[in-house]
Amino acid sequence: MRLRNLYQSYSVYYTGKIPVSCGDTEAWLGHGHYFWDSFVDDAHWWGRTHYHGDYSICQSSYDYDSLDFFDLVGNTEHIAAFEECARILQKRYTGGRQLKVCDVLRFMKTVNKSFRFKAYRAWPIPEHTSSRKFFYDQHQGYFYIRQTKIQMCVTELDFLEEDCKIIFTSSIDPHSVV
Repeated sequence: MRLRNLYQSYSVYYTGKIPVSCGDTEAWLGHGHYFWDSFVDDAHWWGRTHYHGDYSICQSSYDYDSLDFFDLVGNTEHIAAFEECARILQKRYTGGRQLKVCDVLRFMKTVNKSFRFKAYRAWPIPEHTSSRKFFYDQHQGYFYIRQTKIQMCVTELDFLEEDCKIIFTSSIDPHSVV
């Protein structure tokens, strides 16, 4: 078992249970609990940009060797299956509606009864993010690019190896706001 950390940012004013669930079935990976995979800096970025600095971060972990997540980052079989389904589904779409990732995942669940995953892992690659580069040889131009911000949408909480614990809260005191 290889454990990897997951981090979720949420508003410091949120008073419900953690992790926070996204109930929007049209969210890019569908309904679930959205986390940033492995890099706490990504959770801080989300908190700064989406909660204006008034945020908390909780942490959990998952088994990277698990077969219970659909991996659009590192599993070439999953990537190929997803792209094939997207091509099939795109042919069915008419009327100008753009095909979404959540549409493809819903389609895959519908046509394949064995497509039962507890989480989905993918690169969101928003326009306003950048890649981090680590150059090995500047003269030859060899470099490694890490796409920032790998996201995990957990649809079943028993996928997590541990309960979420709060590891960061911004300095804003939500009770001091008038």
